[in-house]
Amino acid sequence: MDDTITPNQVLAMVAGAISQDLRADIIIVGSLAASYQLLRDSAQAVRTKDVDGMVAPHARALQSATRVADRLLGEGWVPQASADY
Repeated sequence: MDDTITPNQVLAMVAGAISQDLRADIIIVGSLAASYQLLRDSAQAVRTKDVDGMVAPHARALQSATRVADRLLGEGWVPQASADY
């Protein structure tokens, strides 16, 4: 079974799942961001188990984090708790 996916496809799915007005407050980091930069002109696939993100830094951080968390929780997102973390 071939479940390959490109970084562009993953980012498109993430963007589609997050409201337009919240996207400017979220920065994608980690392996997905690196693979996007390295593979952006390629159809090469990426394997990652998660999307690492951070809230826009500096003076807006607390406001942005609160706004993002409140909106996602209000839209039915559920924090994933794990005893491993």
